[in-house]
Amino acid sequence: MTAKIPREWGGLTEAENLQTLCTECNQGKKAFFAAFDSEQMGHVMTLRSVHERLAKILMLNVGTSIDPDVLEMVTGGDGFQDDWKKRFRELRYTGLEVEVLKRKVGKRVIAAYRALNTVDLPNELSKWIRTYEKDREIRNRAESSLDLDSNYLRLSNL
Repeated sequence: MTAKIPREWGGLTEAENLQTLCTECNQGKKAFFAAFDSEQMGHVMTLRSVHERLAKILMLNVGTSIDPDVLEMVTGGDGFQDDWKKRFRELRYTGLEVEVLKRKVGKRVIAAYRALNTVDLPNELSKWIRTYEKDREIRNRAESSLDLDSNYLRLSNL
């Protein structure tokens, strides 16, 4: 049995984090994880929010492409995150710029992600993002209402 999230990264020796792999696959997995700094990844995995973990892994590796499997694993630090890609997109609100790199392998398109900058993150990032989205919804409704008002005025002048 081997850990899905390496113990050095804070992975637990619990059933949910264990898997059986053949020797070849286990060696490949170890080589893959060896490319990351265990101390940094251990710190990333201790961060409370999915948003913080995603932002931190990206900003620690600015200019380097990151495999989506790593991002998905990082978001599962406190339980499986169903929609990690949405959490990822929400980081745009902070000014973090991320490039999506796509390449075709056979009939499949494989994506990787690369941060282009670093940003100072607000405290309680997930809460900040929820507030930002609520405020954006209010702004969008207000703009929509203004559009309806101007259309009404235009039509009433006909």
